[in-house]
Amino acid sequence: MFKKQTVLKKGAFLFIFPLFLVLTGCGSNLLKSLSETLKKVDPNEIIRTATTPQEYKEAQTLAQNIIDDKNASLTKKQEAHVAKGKAILGQNNVSMLDIFGSIAEVAQPRTSQQTVSKNIFVEITNKALKTDVSINIFIEAATAFNTASSANLIASPNLRLTTSVLTSFATENVAALDRNDQLLRGMANTLCVIRLVNNVYNLDQLVTGGNLQPRKTQNTEVDNLKDLLYEDTKLSGFTGAQKYRLGFHAFQAIDAFDAAGVFTNDQINEIKKIKDIANNVVILFDGYTAGSASVTVNSKTYDFSNSATKDNTLKTAMNDLFKSINK
Repeated sequence: MFKKQTVLKKGAFLFIFPLFLVLTGCGSNLLKSLSETLKKVDPNEIIRTATTPQEYKEAQTLAQNIIDDKNASLTKKQEAHVAKGKAILGQNNVSMLDIFGSIAEVAQPRTSQQTVSKNIFVEITNKALKTDVSINIFIEAATAFNTASSANLIASPNLRLTTSVLTSFATENVAALDRNDQLLRGMANTLCVIRLVNNVYNLDQLVTGGNLQPRKTQNTEVDNLKDLLYEDTKLSGFTGAQKYRLGFHAFQAIDAFDAAGVFTNDQINEIKKIKDIANNVVILFDGYTAGSASVTVNSKTYDFSNSATKDNTLKTAMNDLFKSINK
């Protein structure tokens, strides 16, 4: 019995060894051909080696084809949504490391030598935001990641995208997004918030004691607030801050970063200021719209009952709000 096994192993070796030589030596063309074949069906294969916007665009197109394929499994669709999000960020040269660096920087304790305040919105704006990338591109990338993550939100109805998506994911065992994909999801949603803020305000003077500078000087204060919140009918199923793009993406960002579990407590506390801002902007907007006499945000109370002064009150409140996260 032992001899027969030995002969079999030798026979197997005689077959496998030449195959190994073919695959590693003369068969390099075969491996290259296999890689090219995979790139035609798997967007992640393109993304893995992509270096140009055109390559990322090809990956996005391929991912969308899978998403639209009625015969594709939910697992494949989930992978395709993630690939689509990566491809969009790749096309627009968005760096995850720049955002991590911004968060790490602003989470550092203030020192006695520090002469300029740190503000998470300003840090990410200066280090990670590409000024020529539109809000719609960031929303498209974030939506791709959020849709992929819907498989894990069955226990959190307040975060679901649509009932149909939630129900369909529940019928198939779809794996949770891994840590890296959750980080990308958090990054894409964070960029949506930062882009919205920067579309409305110039933040440069915040860290030196100045105020928010509206980009559209002809706008009223409440017009600026409406642009900042960005009400979207696609979010009509949500309530509270999440019925606005500002709040929705802030909440999704925190959910993703929490799921990734890679940040320190200090870093998470800084990140959560993004959600706090979104919540408080809605509180101020609702108070202004209702003409409330007493609206409290961060222990400060504002009176919007006087129509002659309510715009100035709103301006003061917004400056107070964004300065409150300086450190």
